[in-house]
Amino acid sequence: MNGSSQPALTSRLAASPLITDPAFLLLAVGTAIRAGFAHELTRWQLRPLQYQILVILSRVGGLSQYELCRALGISKGHLAGLIDGLRALNCVSRTRDGSGRRRYIVTISPRGLDTLSEARQALEVYTGTFLASLDDQQAGQLTGALRGLYVTSVLGSACAPDER
Repeated sequence: MNGSSQPALTSRLAASPLITDPAFLLLAVGTAIRAGFAHELTRWQLRPLQYQILVILSRVGGLSQYELCRALGISKGHLAGLIDGLRALNCVSRTRDGSGRRRYIVTISPRGLDTLSEARQALEVYTGTFLASLDDQQAGQLTGALRGLYVTSVLGSACAPDER
């Protein structure tokens, strides 16, 4: 598609019933924000889910792999590759938990905290740009709504969709 047809397409989509379809809107905005985050995170060789892992570990300390899967809403198989990548970057460590033979605890390293701090600053700038069309009240309402959805849809499920 060439650049001159972009305004016409934008106008047509903005006036269409798609703009009132929550599923479409969640997918479209999610896709756009994820692509932007992925681009920003390449400087640190991180993927968006790896950034989320670092955020979670920085806030709550060490977690089992099961707990991380639950907090992210992903499968154990998907988590293993993400953790391996973070370990290769020296951002996390994985140690056996004394309470269970097969249970591992993942913790963030000092390098992981430094990486997270740098990446968080870049993502704050990107997020600010992405949300620039919203006023402070709208941005606060969006954050509150997203928090509620996270708690009920991700934390509220016992496992990732592919494990149900």
